Amino acid sequence: MRSTVRFETFGPLDDVIVTMSYSQPAVRVIRELPSWARAFDATSRTWRIHPSFARNLAAGLRRIGYEVVGVDLGRAPHEAGHCAQSTR
Repeated sequence: MRSTVRFETFGPLDDVIVTMSYSQPAVRVIRELPSWARAFDATSRTWRIHPSFARNLAAGLRRIGYEVVGVDLGRAPHEAGHCAQSTR
């Protein structure tokens, strides 16, 4: 069974919230993003990703075997609006 990563956004210009169980390979993929485009929230145990990087991050996570839910890959996340089931 593959691990699931959830992507969520709350508005057209909001960061994308990424929720997943800890995984060193997944964190490695996230840390490939520029430091200004990602931030870890230790309280909620989620990553905040700049919307312009969400599609590439989803593709990178899929390449290492994750099931990514909540991202409309046909449109940029900032155009997709609310796009996942996870909570903050």
